[in-house]
Amino acid sequence: MFVLLLMAAGLVFALPTLAQDQSAQYESLLKKANSDPASTDFKELRLAFAHSKYGNAAAANEDALLEKLRDASQPKRPEGGDPNKAGDSNRPKGGDPGKGGDGNGPRGGGGGNGGGPGGGGRGPGGPPINPTDVIKAAQEVIDLNFTESFAHATASKAYSSLKKTKEAKFHEDVYTGLLNSIVNNGDGNAIETAYTVISVNEEMAVLSAYSLEKKGTEAVSQGGHNYDVVTVFDKAANQTYKIYFNTDNVIKKP
Repeated sequence: MFVLLLMAAGLVFALPTLAQDQSAQYESLLKKANSDPASTDFKELRLAFAHSKYGNAAAANEDALLEKLRDASQPKRPEGGDPNKAGDSNRPKGGDPGKGGDGNGPRGGGGGNGGGPGGGGRGPGGPPINPTDVIKAAQEVIDLNFTESFAHATASKAYSSLKKTKEAKFHEDVYTGLLNSIVNNGDGNAIETAYTVISVNEEMAVLSAYSLEKKGTEAVSQGGHNYDVVTVFDKAANQTYKIYFNTDNVIKKP
């Protein structure tokens, strides 16, 4: 009994140390990503973030900042306009769930009509978007959650519109690194090869990068692990199928 009590006490004191280790690891990886995204292990960075104090803070506070960023990056709809169409071509890959993307997938990174980094600065029927406001809103999200790919894609696009190629390329490289760290580790076709994500936003970023429309999600458990099974519609292929995401590391919102 005495030994068991000591073991229990040891576990109590070990838990904060583990959290501190994850936060320190994230800080180190974040520093590297800011200086050299091409050589950064973004999967390791994402997982460290998910198990750090920074991940918990983001889960509690990022929704309002993301909404602010979406508002800044989309044109105001004219009165009487179609709310489902205004601004669609202005969404960056990794943005609005089930939309966006130019069909090139996460490795593409290029702009064009699909709304990836580097696309245009005006949505259908709306006034010009202020790229300075977009960059400010995107940076607020990135400061809180560096792993939010939508913010990097949007920032890249805004910097491109200002001809700031260095800044645009940095955020495009981070966006590409984040998305590839998901899709290069599995294929999402089955539970055994599910994509590992740390948030529902990452699930949506993958769907957006491949221009897939979300139809529904089923949460399942198997073999001691948790998964989201997302039914999607692929318009290009005219097919409906399922994509599997491992959600063991998803940050819980308060």
